[in-house]
Amino acid sequence: MKATVVFILLFQFSFLCYAQQEMETDRPDQTECTSIVPVGSFQVETGFVFTQHKFKEDSVLFHAKQLEYGTTLIRIGIFKNAEFRLEAGEYQQYKLTTDGHTSSIEGFIPFEIGTKIHITEEKGILPQTVFIGHLELPIGSNNLVGKNVVPTFRFSMSNTLTKKISLGYNVGMEWEQESSIPNYVYTGTIGLDLSEKFGCYVESFGNFSTDNFPETYLDGGLTFSPMINLMFDVSGGIGLNDNSNDYYLSAGFSFRLPK
Repeated sequence: MKATVVFILLFQFSFLCYAQQEMETDRPDQTECTSIVPVGSFQVETGFVFTQHKFKEDSVLFHAKQLEYGTTLIRIGIFKNAEFRLEAGEYQQYKLTTDGHTSSIEGFIPFEIGTKIHITEEKGILPQTVFIGHLELPIGSNNLVGKNVVPTFRFSMSNTLTKKISLGYNVGMEWEQESSIPNYVYTGTIGLDLSEKFGCYVESFGNFSTDNFPETYLDGGLTFSPMINLMFDVSGGIGLNDNSNDYYLSAGFSFRLPK
């Protein structure tokens, strides 16, 4: 009991110590932010995502549902201009139904490690820019993990439009297991500070490759920060073409502990 009380007090004190520094997160939108977590800080961003997609192949209707628990990103400040990143703990349930028959796959998806590195500050129309690189590791459930280490990277950029409105956008490339053909990804979001505690955004994002049809989405979300180092979020999006998922819904929270 005493140990629990001590932990709660330390947790609350840690928030107070960093009350002067705002927390920026890479969720809930698909556009990664351009901020680096402070040196010695430990930031956790987690939640869940539900996705649904109905599609036809050879006149057969398929109904796919996917639920991802614990979509967790851990960010640790190691240098002033660089952070360490770990994506882990995500448990996925996928169900595919056709003609009354349902098949399912579930398990932990592969871990990813990476970094975010600051490149330039915002100056006039030139955006603040960072580089984000990840490596997908063959660690997870056997039915969801490949044999290869797979890279992904993107450049994240942002511009301040007004005191309350900001613009963020990403471009990058991703690879999949057993394929040397890259998948090109892009995002663009406009964020609005509604008040000191509430914020919202609208966003367009998608991906395409030379051997597949593109996916295009429109989404939006709302954030609530009762404390400077704690944030809750809800979001959702819809697919804008046949190759995209019909819609997704997501909710989660983020917190940061100082050094």
